[in-house]
Amino acid sequence: MLHRYLFILGAVLIGSIPFSLVTAYLIKRVDIRRHHDGNPGALNALRTAGFAAGALGVIFDFSKGIFVVYYSRYHWTIESPITWIAALGAIAGHMYSIYLRGRGGKGLAVTYGVLSGLSHGFAAMLMGGVSFLLKSLNFSPPMVVLPAILVVNIVYWFVYPFWLSRIGLGLIALLLFTRYSRELFSRERTS
Repeated sequence: MLHRYLFILGAVLIGSIPFSLVTAYLIKRVDIRRHHDGNPGALNALRTAGFAAGALGVIFDFSKGIFVVYYSRYHWTIESPITWIAALGAIAGHMYSIYLRGRGGKGLAVTYGVLSGLSHGFAAMLMGGVSFLLKSLNFSPPMVVLPAILVVNIVYWFVYPFWLSRIGLGLIALLLFTRYSRELFSRERTS
């Protein structure tokens, strides 16, 4: 029983690690929170510290999401509440990092990692395809990624028809929507 609680706490703590902030600092000695939009995420690391920092940030953030899910699936099952609570904990930990006093990243790479871990890679391929299509139509980043995650949620609704997966996916979508709501309603398309 204690192992479950420690794992959930560990998922939040792992999710809270601001890898993009750390990689940008290690590569360029810059605090990305002081530049562009002030977000400690991978896109801001890319803009501020270059491709290497942004790519490493995405890779590490994706990895912490997939690690939490795979570890959980190894010890429990996908139907286990522990798997879903830990997955949500990793995403929420990234978005509201305890190491950054609640000011974390936007959670996209971690969410990709979590959903990919739940689907054994299918989610990453599907989200990548939808994102590429929308980006080719010149949509802004939130308008590219959020529909991709919505598509995956719809697919998951039918692939994992048990009630806990539907609640978990709904909470993941709610977390992302709350994080991106300001950007979604402030601009429609980029030129």
